[in-house]
This record gives sequence, structure tokens and C-alpha cells, in this order.
Amino acid sequence: MCNGWFEDNPKPSYEAGWKVRRPQLPDRVEVRYADGRVYRLAPDGVRTAVVGGAR
Repeated sequence: MCNGWFEDNPKPSYEAGWKVRRPQLPDRVEVRYADGRVYRLAPDGVRTAVVGGAR
């Protein structure tokens, strides 16, 4: 169900950072969480808050 939503709604998925286009690097894409905060995710899974996130 969840993955289907991302595929059926690509524009909001890309805008929120939930999907990443090639050649973007996932650790350089800001991700908006459900609480409205914006993070960057490291390859090891650690997230870092982005102050004044663009999204």
C-alpha cells in the first residue's frame, strides 16, 4: 500500500524527498518528515536536521 502511494503520486513524493531521481545522491536530498521537520539522511541511517529547510 505505502509504496503504491509513492508510485501513484510521484510529484509530491519527489518534492518531499521520499523519492530520489537519478543522478541525485540520497544523502544530499532533504527529506520532510510527517512532523514537518526537514532532515538529511546519511548512508549509515543517521539523520541530521536541516535548519531552515527549503521544502
